[in-house]
Amino acid sequence: MLLDKTLAAAFIDGPARHVCLGVKLPPFSLWHRFLLRAFDSPLFKKGQLTIHDLRLAVGVCRLKPFQCRVRKPSPGFFFLWHGLQAEVDRFYAYCGDYISRPEWAVVPPPRAKGGPPPEPRGMIPDDILVVADIIAWSGWDEEVVWALQIGRAYWYQMCAQRAAGLDVDFTDEIERAFREELRQHEVKRRDRAAVTFSSFIERYFPNGSAG
Repeated sequence: MLLDKTLAAAFIDGPARHVCLGVKLPPFSLWHRFLLRAFDSPLFKKGQLTIHDLRLAVGVCRLKPFQCRVRKPSPGFFFLWHGLQAEVDRFYAYCGDYISRPEWAVVPPPRAKGGPPPEPRGMIPDDILVVADIIAWSGWDEEVVWALQIGRAYWYQMCAQRAAGLDVDFTDEIERAFREELRQHEVKRRDRAAVTFSSFIERYFPNGSAG
């Protein structure tokens, strides 16, 4: 059986090997993401990172779970030589290396025909839900769970929700390939339709006008 690519990416990894602003970074964890969101970092809002934002992000990603005192690093030789964008690219590569999450969703129970829609509810922050699900399922220490790499944490959360009896719909490599095949067929169908329409216009309206 072919191992799912996102599973392999989340679990088959060597020691931390990412460096940004001269700091060797540990694996990007749930705690790091939680703190960056608390600091309203533009990292998760597709904003442009300034040197201040980057120093804060690197300082956060030095920390262990429940540590909050951020030591912002000073730009080093790599920054002075290559500039801000190169360091930003390094940091995004670092984050991306640890966010290989599975594709899955909980299938909601069927609603009675004609029944009222569910009432809107407040949303619990994603990081808290992931941690709570894993702890309830595994009994692991809170600090251990917060230190998990984000990709691994999502895999454990999926298993926790399945163990809790929820109907979990997991997308594996076969399903992913099937969806991609369907997408390619749809692209080809649209291309054929565009060619057919273009040929019709050229044949019946050679001057490029229907008027």
